[in-house]
Parts: sequence; C-alpha cells; structure tokens
Amino acid sequence: MLLTGRMGNAVVCLEREEAVEQYVRLSYERGTVLALNAGASAQVLLAWMDESDLDKLLATVELKRFTETSITDPAALKERLRDIREKGYSITIGEVDAEAMGIAAPVFTSTGDVVAALSVVLIRSRVSPNAVDEIVSAVVETARTLSEQAVLLES
Repeated sequence: MLLTGRMGNAVVCLEREEAVEQYVRLSYERGTVLALNAGASAQVLLAWMDESDLDKLLATVELKRFTETSITDPAALKERLRDIREKGYSITIGEVDAEAMGIAAPVFTSTGDVVAALSVVLIRSRVSPNAVDEIVSAVVETARTLSEQAVLLES
C-alpha cells in the first residue's frame, strides 16, 4: 500500500507498506517523486483540485509518457479526473509500468480538500477480475477511515 501526497507539481511517496508474504517488491521508497499524470494515486490527487488551479498546474508540467496507456493530453487527463470524482476512486492499468494495476482513493480533510491518496499497486496478471471490486472496496474504506482520523486530528 502507498500513501502519496502532492507537493507543488510533483507527487511524493509519503509512506508504503508491503505484505510480509509478498515476493515482488515496490520500487517506491518514502520520498520518491512520482509523475503527476500517470498512475492511480497521482490522478486521485488531481481529481479534486479547483479547476483553475488544475489548469495552471497542467500548463506548467510535462505530462510524461511511460507506456502506451499513459495520458499525456491535458484534455484527456481532465476527462479522466472527472470520472474519478464521480466514482470516488481511480483504477489505472499499465500507465506507469505495463504490468501494473493501480487502485487509489482520496484521503480528505474536514474541509473536503484531498490531503493524500491511498493506493495499492498490483501485478495485473495476478489479479482476478472478480477480485477487483473487493480490492476497490477495501482501498476506499481504508481511505475513508484515514479521512475520519485526519478530521479528528484537526479538531
């Protein structure tokens, strides 16, 4: 699991946790800077931004292409972000690494701002299509719990 946050025009890995029995390891360490446009967690961090702030941000950064499915067109990215807001989570397949699937949900403050994204990165060939809904539910519920805890800390 990854916890990421947006710092300026970058996404930063704040924390990560791996399953003990997992043989495949994440290459993300705390402090790793990630692309702003590709991957579930990055897109969750952008999805709830104010539209004018998002436009300014997208005008100042290069949208990097990692794979064929990386979104590098600002209009296409904004359309994806609208879909993420409607669903309340993001699923990406092969945007940063062709073999990876990301599932992410937002962590909110009491004012409704997204302070972080909670995500899991999976090897897509090892994920049964039947398991995706269960994983999405777990990520969304955990992000909701983190949001509630963040609100408690604010008071």
